[in-house]
Amino acid sequence: MVSVEDDDLAGLEDVSSDNEDDNYEAELSDGEAAAPGPQPGKRPYRKRARVESGEPHPLMEGEGRSFRVLGFNQNQRAAFVQILMRFGVGDYDWKEFVPRLKQKTYEEIRNYGVLFLTHISEDLTDSPNFSDGVPKEGLRIQDVLVRIATLMLIRDKVKWAAENTRVPLFTEDIVFRYPGLKGGRFWKEEHDRMLLRAVLKHGYGRWQAIVDDKELRFQELICQELNLPVINLPIQGQSSSQGQNGPSTSNAEPSGTPSTGNGSGSNSVAPVDGAPGSSEAAANPGQQVYHDSAVLYHYRDMQRRQVEFIKKRVLLLEKGLNAEYQKVYFGEARPNEVGAEEPENEQKFTEEPAPGPAEMETLVAELPQIEPIAPEEIRAASCDDDPDRGELARLYNSMCRVVEENAQESVQAAVINAPPSHKLRKNLLPLEHVFEDVNRILTPTKRDPPTGPSAAGGPADAATTEPPTAAGVGESDGHGVKEEEGAAPNGTSEKSERVIVLDD
Repeated sequence: MVSVEDDDLAGLEDVSSDNEDDNYEAELSDGEAAAPGPQPGKRPYRKRARVESGEPHPLMEGEGRSFRVLGFNQNQRAAFVQILMRFGVGDYDWKEFVPRLKQKTYEEIRNYGVLFLTHISEDLTDSPNFSDGVPKEGLRIQDVLVRIATLMLIRDKVKWAAENTRVPLFTEDIVFRYPGLKGGRFWKEEHDRMLLRAVLKHGYGRWQAIVDDKELRFQELICQELNLPVINLPIQGQSSSQGQNGPSTSNAEPSGTPSTGNGSGSNSVAPVDGAPGSSEAAANPGQQVYHDSAVLYHYRDMQRRQVEFIKKRVLLLEKGLNAEYQKVYFGEARPNEVGAEEPENEQKFTEEPAPGPAEMETLVAELPQIEPIAPEEIRAASCDDDPDRGELARLYNSMCRVVEENAQESVQAAVINAPPSHKLRKNLLPLEHVFEDVNRILTPTKRDPPTGPSAAGGPADAATTEPPTAAGVGESDGHGVKEEEGAAPNGTSEKSERVIVLDD
């Protein structure tokens, strides 16, 4: 039985049933290798004759490992969930399911699919069974719904991008919200369009397959973007999922394709120093093993970073798609509509209910992760005994704590476009004090240079020099500065003068 990731099964268990020949082509996970030849512990496919009877399968039949739902045993139910988590429902034509569930007809897959969608659309309860008695089998329904919605957004975006090739993929406000969508030095918007299409082609989560797709040519591009060296791997016998060769160079060869000894073929690799086939490798077999191990380590590290780049990029695109959907759903933006033409929309928008707890958790989870500064990092940074360094770290951690404690209420107020509550304003008040303290620490102290006679006379002269006072013009009141207005001697209306006398 092909093992699959827990994320793809959404909580379902995948256990082989005895005395059954389950044939379906589940997509391999990124960490799995498709070694040629028969796999140990797996029986080759033997297509069994199926007696076509006009009677439909019962809703439930059998017990234990023989338990079936509409004719689907436990392995087939797990395979259905895996395919659903990879490709979604598409256009509800089940075209991704038919070639992967070869023992099932299109009608059987469609009927089970309709039943499955009916089950996950029910209200969430603590009951172990659905309303019709079918067991949930640990299915994480919310994860399934989120994945279906995500793949729908990706599919709609791909269709829209194909029809609007000259229009930016995301609007300016969303790019401003997620600056990473602007792209990088080499990765541009056109590559995001290709990446979205690749997700629909290979399946969600199959990042290694996307990296290995030679039509996309992502390997060289990612190496340039991440400033990674291109590593060739002339080692025979590696599988395609773990040994897809480094990008870009003419002598790079997929490790699943052995290089020919006569040098023929477009992908042959010439022996290098220490590589298999070279005279140095033959003379020093120990050095060859060490060299191969080092190259393999760096190659796999490069491959891991490429996969991580694709995964993070898809997650960033998801955030942009979710932000677009939120704008439409909550009425912040209506495509091809002018707000002045339908003023009643404003009233409808103000009556939008607040999102539920599950949706709020999803929105909060999409926020950037807050990483406070650890105490050991603070001690390492305080190398010059400057107290301001430790104070800045303390203020930063205080700010992180305030933001994290009030994330849910802040997101809810932003989503429904409502003013913050009195409680939220009170909880966020410490941020103002943090801002003032940080501004005080980072603002350099300005000292005006001495001017006038005191500058020439030095400190002694400045200490003995006293400003002259004039009777009737200005005098000290013992507490600071006292100002008086003097009248013009000729009795005419002239602008009065103000003389400020500083008390000693």
